[in-house]
Amino acid sequence: MRYILPSSFLIPTCLLVILLTKFFNCQFTCDHIKNVKYEKIISENVSYRYSDHYEYFQTIRLDQKPPVVSGDFFKKQSFVQKITPKFPLKYYGQKVKELSILNSGVIEIYGDDFIGQINIFLKIAFEENFNTANENEFIAVKWYVKQYSHSGGGSVLYLIYPNGKMSLYFDNIPQEIVGENLESWIDYRYKCLDKQANTVFEPYNRIHVPINFIKSRTFVEFEPNTESCFMKVSDETCLNASKPDMKCHWCLTANLCSNGRDTHSKAWMINNCSKNNMQMDKKSEQMDKKSEQMDKKSDQKDNKPMFNYLYVLIPSVIGLVVVGVGFIVWFWLSKRQ
Repeated sequence: MRYILPSSFLIPTCLLVILLTKFFNCQFTCDHIKNVKYEKIISENVSYRYSDHYEYFQTIRLDQKPPVVSGDFFKKQSFVQKITPKFPLKYYGQKVKELSILNSGVIEIYGDDFIGQINIFLKIAFEENFNTANENEFIAVKWYVKQYSHSGGGSVLYLIYPNGKMSLYFDNIPQEIVGENLESWIDYRYKCLDKQANTVFEPYNRIHVPINFIKSRTFVEFEPNTESCFMKVSDETCLNASKPDMKCHWCLTANLCSNGRDTHSKAWMINNCSKNNMQMDKKSEQMDKKSEQMDKKSDQKDNKPMFNYLYVLIPSVIGLVVVGVGFIVWFWLSKRQ
């Protein structure tokens, strides 16, 4: 006897396969980006530190004078002050639409969604009032640390500029809070699903200010790294941005550049940017005749993102299993009838 699957069975089965595939994509994205941290210390001594964090270069200097800020500061009483920048602004390479400033020493960054957070101090109490300035040349925020009995209070100034550069100045930090209670950082937040299928914003490439540098008169700068893969907008500039320890790949279908594990990671997976969509660096190809060519090709192959194979294979296997089980159940029910 010939059996024909009814549409009432096919439609739910297909929907189930699609939902499982979508869930797997988001779940894998979360796992892929979780705990990613880029840090390369270029120079460091007791009073200075310069490091590369892929999206940003971080410079720290001790015993600096406070930056000169021109503009009007407005004292705010509210818990949250929302600011729309007067200039085009990017954070971790993403377009910024709004900043939410909290009197707890936190700045939340928003584009189309929540994209990151700046945390000045963790576990430290600030005064209710804080000052802000939203100018054409910069955005400034100044928080005041609560008074301590022996050393009084302190303040922290944060500045954001149109070119994406950010600076942080610790002014008169009370001695009572210097030590293990201090934690200051910036990060990007990646929207994905956790293991319980809940939507979360997973921190990506969090850049810390080392505890030993968090003290009075410390000046910290975060300067965007324009030579990072994700900043490139053409295949030629993308491939030329590759470094010995960081390979950049151009995805033809997504029209973007990535190292496979950065803020373009989700788009990289959604568009299935496999090795067939990558253009190899022309300079590397010209070295085919050199003796070390085989080693270089092997290194490049090892450095390519391998998650695309799993991205295609596992959802396909899940889909086949679901359809197979559904068919067996339908066949068994038909035999009983």
